[in-house]
Amino acid sequence: MISAGANSAFGADIDGQTVLVSETNSHLGHLLLEGDFEDCLSYLQSSEGRDDVLGQKNDPLNLNKATGIPRGTALFAALFVRATYDVLAKIQEIDPTRFETTDLMYALSVVPSEEEERLANGRSSPYRTRTWTSDEYRKVLHLMIHTYVAHDSQSASSRHARKSLVDVAPNWIIQSALTPLSLAAYNPDVSASTLRLISTLEPRALNKTCALFGVQSLPLLIAASSPLPDEVDSRCAYMKARDVRWKKVNALTLSEDFYSRQQKGILESVGSASVDALQTCIIDESPPSLKDIQRSCEVAIKFGEYELVREFVKQADPNDLRDAREATESLSAHHLDWETPLVQSLAI
Repeated sequence: MISAGANSAFGADIDGQTVLVSETNSHLGHLLLEGDFEDCLSYLQSSEGRDDVLGQKNDPLNLNKATGIPRGTALFAALFVRATYDVLAKIQEIDPTRFETTDLMYALSVVPSEEEERLANGRSSPYRTRTWTSDEYRKVLHLMIHTYVAHDSQSASSRHARKSLVDVAPNWIIQSALTPLSLAAYNPDVSASTLRLISTLEPRALNKTCALFGVQSLPLLIAASSPLPDEVDSRCAYMKARDVRWKKVNALTLSEDFYSRQQKGILESVGSASVDALQTCIIDESPPSLKDIQRSCEVAIKFGEYELVREFVKQADPNDLRDAREATESLSAHHLDWETPLVQSLAI
């Protein structure tokens, strides 16, 4: 999960809570907790496994009792232990009706690269034996997004009964008030293309004010402050992460209207495509216009995020962004600290 630290974010610290095999509610829960994912997949292909998913024995891991997490489905249990994609896909195939937006929110709060580092250093969680690979994580997010769209196409009553993409995640997932788009913006393991897809599904989220470490912000500014690996440890990893971060900033510099114009077509494409084909859905990756950048600079100045303004100015034509340039020059002239509210909060 995204958690407090030098290179990450904040999150409800449930990694330290223990779930015992003896506390599981079913054979499925036992297999998930033990990490027997091949046996788990075989079990799910049997009538007993299907009944285990569909039956009244909710909460296979007994998470509510063990950790207080109010999410007790087979799908969430599989997400919780970082089950293989094939196991997650099979559970979702058996019972697609119990999906909730919080499942997507939870998946977006997971940072597999950080979990991999912790596992490599021997700091494993008491209920988790693995984490997702980069490719697997992309597929897991696509599964959640695909399910969200399919679920959204159902009756109006089912849509109103669950959270939307402009709602913030509950505090048992993260302790900052972030929407799925803001989670995607901050999480360094979420790709820019996935972020664009979420933006298209709910364009209103681009202008939804959130709070990161108690600091009021917007997805654009949150993306600009997302963590980077230590440049000293790996110059290649640092440059790659920096490139992804700037691609996210550019994606969020585009207007709400830009994504609204694409929404209907993307909803139809995602709804009709298979999960595997979701990555081929055509999303307009046009760069932001000068007008978009000017508006984003004004937003950044309003929130005191001058570091982002300076970055826009550095990459702009000398004749463009005059007001933003003057603002940054004035800041330098008065020897003011470049550390922005979000940067300062990350240092706490």
